[in-house]
Amino acid sequence: MIVTSVDNIRHISRESSNRFWISDEKNIILTNTEGDELYHITDIGSYYGGHTVDITGDLIYIDIDFNIIKLSKESKSTLIKKTENWIPLCVFCSHFNGDLLVGMRGFRQTCKVSRYSYERQHIYTIQHDNKSLAMSGFPNYITENHNGDVVVSDWPYAVVVTDREGRCRFSYRGRPSSSGISPQGICTDAMPNILVCDALTDAVHIIDQNGQFLSLIQTQQLEGINTPWSLSYDDKTHLLWVGSWTNNRVCVYRHKERQDYLPVTTSGSKRSSERGPKQFHKRQ
Repeated sequence: MIVTSVDNIRHISRESSNRFWISDEKNIILTNTEGDELYHITDIGSYYGGHTVDITGDLIYIDIDFNIIKLSKESKSTLIKKTENWIPLCVFCSHFNGDLLVGMRGFRQTCKVSRYSYERQHIYTIQHDNKSLAMSGFPNYITENHNGDVVVSDWPYAVVVTDREGRCRFSYRGRPSSSGISPQGICTDAMPNILVCDALTDAVHIIDQNGQFLSLIQTQQLEGINTPWSLSYDDKTHLLWVGSWTNNRVCVYRHKERQDYLPVTTSGSKRSSERGPKQFHKRQ
């Protein structure tokens, strides 16, 4: 799929199985699987994981003033206002209860994650823990696993995972005997494994819910995805969406049992088979 309104694919938030929000450093675009532009937002403040879709299907995003905004069909409202000392970098809405997770950067290279209820009341903040594994970099991307864990892409060193109470479970710093990881976009699947884009190896790491490395998805073998940067997983269709840092292309993979990923392709924009990456092209 090619989205002509953006330069690259920094983040993906699915509204449904065939409509999704895509962003670069300047724009958030609502598009469909035929590549049509349905809505365009330009007042964005974060080009990391700066938007999400809530349980009602509305977009939540970080605006240019670093407030957290909800955009629905009927209205646009401010959910959370930026505080003086903290800048939100990423946001995610829980698919289970509507809680909002916000990764923030503060002064003196501090960072934290705050959880808010569906009514946007503060629940807790993750900043330090009893294992001294607090986040230390930039919380670029954030998600929630099916077991209730909070999963943060803490650039430039690690994926930090805490339980639903905010206690740190583990920190993933790359495969054994590797030179580390530079984590970017993240998502989880139904098993529940964690998938994360690695800017060092230009691949997607798959780790289990306890932080053990399982396998890699080598996206260089696929057309147009030389540097995978953003991810989204669809529980209903078991498709994995991968966005490219170097261009405005998204490829879609069929997620089968365990780590067996079978690419999906199309002939034109409607028909599909089970060989090669799925490509949709914007109508001219």
